[in-house]
Amino acid sequence: MKATFGLGLGALAALCQSVYGLEDGAYTIDSVISGGTEALTDYRQPGVPLEFAQNQRNEYQTWKFQETEKGSSNDKYFLIQSTAGTFLNCGTEKGSACVTSDSPQAFLPEFAGNGKYQLVVEGSGYFLNANYKGQLMLAAYDTTDNELFFLSPAEQ
Repeated sequence: MKATFGLGLGALAALCQSVYGLEDGAYTIDSVISGGTEALTDYRQPGVPLEFAQNQRNEYQTWKFQETEKGSSNDKYFLIQSTAGTFLNCGTEKGSACVTSDSPQAFLPEFAGNGKYQLVVEGSGYFLNANYKGQLMLAAYDTTDNELFFLSPAEQ
């Protein structure tokens, strides 16, 4: 009986990891505050603050998530790259606007339930935050929907 119970827990743990664990791949980063109708859009202007726009599920709204070695062995940090080849970079200061850049920055996706994720910047501990002006910025943890995102699989 004990062996069967252990096997059941192992299978359940594997299922939870595959359902909730983010994998390498292409995603749209959809804003929860817009109900998922707006996605992070790369207008291919490095250094210009990124904004959310009507979700068209096109190449400008597709972001490649690639696991990186940063972080502790228990955490899965990802580099987030636009289809133009530049990386999502938000600096390390609270209130910084997120841009695309040649400098990669690592993010920790934390599953928040109901298909939603929070994205934490490696090193700073700040969270990505979609403000009501449609911009993506760094903020301290605040429990609002501004810090929640749908990471939806996208075609490459």
